[in-house]
Amino acid sequence: MPPPPPEPPAQPGTTAEPGLSSTAPPVLPQWDYLFGVGGGYNSNVFFLPGGPADNVFTSRAQISRMSRSPTGESRVEASGRAVAYLQQQQDQVAIDAALSASGRHDTGARTSVSGLISGGLGHTDDSVLLQEQGVALPFSQVRFARAEAGVLWKTSSRTTLEIRGRGYYDDYVPPQLVDSRSLRGSLRLSRQLGEHSALSAEYSVERAHSDASYTTQFASLQLDRRVSTRSGYLLEGGVSHTDYSKVPPGGPPAWNFYGGASLARVTGAASTALFYRREVIPAFGLGGVGLTDRVGLRTSSRVGRSLDLSAEASYVRRNSSAQDVTARSESGEGRLAVQKRLGRRFELGTTLDYRRYVRPAPNPPVEQFQAQVALAVVNPRAGISGP
Repeated sequence: MPPPPPEPPAQPGTTAEPGLSSTAPPVLPQWDYLFGVGGGYNSNVFFLPGGPADNVFTSRAQISRMSRSPTGESRVEASGRAVAYLQQQQDQVAIDAALSASGRHDTGARTSVSGLISGGLGHTDDSVLLQEQGVALPFSQVRFARAEAGVLWKTSSRTTLEIRGRGYYDDYVPPQLVDSRSLRGSLRLSRQLGEHSALSAEYSVERAHSDASYTTQFASLQLDRRVSTRSGYLLEGGVSHTDYSKVPPGGPPAWNFYGGASLARVTGAASTALFYRREVIPAFGLGGVGLTDRVGLRTSSRVGRSLDLSAEASYVRRNSSAQDVTARSESGEGRLAVQKRLGRRFELGTTLDYRRYVRPAPNPPVEQFQAQVALAVVNPRAGISGP
């Protein structure tokens, strides 16, 4: 699939990770591109109990344009993916397409503005919104749109103030799935406490709409501390309140606590992050917010100049309402990826993915295993593209 877009700021009600990096951010070329083909196996094409398996053929393309100036930069990117099923589902071809534009501009020595807008056609197997919610839906098509903007002021040598707004919309093609819409605004004040520590306070308001509309307010404190140049931790705790005045009674509680902890370690060209999060996020289709416990591990390593290894695993337990056990679910995911640069213009990638989704009885568990090998033509000036 096309490489994911840059990760946005942490969602209110979730916990981010310490600000550590094993290397400096890569300098992207003015023009970048990738064209690839591959094949693999999918043990459960539609992600349904007892769903059919099939061999798949994939193709993907991505092209982007980066513009830089002394006061900022901008990036425009177009990407696409096609997946053809070769045996039982011969008439099925899944096509994804996305277009995005992002930019940052320094309006002065202490002020900068940034923004991002994207939209396209995708599928539920790689929906960022569903991954945030810990929800797995049957394989189906979804139209999506995202927009985000922010202003950052450096009010002093140790203090910054940031205002951000974002909106997203997911429109599922099958009529039985509930469309999702959300608008969010946030205010964040950060203070550098010393050379190795920073304290932040954030207030956010989010308006969510699907089968019902409701507003949630978030307030939290976050401590980011670097123990050394190679390790650090992040702690966060907060409280949220959801206005259910226009929602039928019997839903999730109005007041909820959230928070968590993240640990990060960098060793040479390898980085590892371990986290636990108690999250408060919109539970679209269930008339309120969802309470989610999430545990995860991510690690990546560069071996030499041409080989990247990465692995990640996560477990999510979701409870939308203490009164409604049918809204509870558990899911687990794991991924192993190997990317090898072949000369200057080719890249070989292998990925293994596993997903499991469990809901209360009598619903049977759903499992899926995928394996894929792909060969891509890449820009010789660019680094390894990632899985």
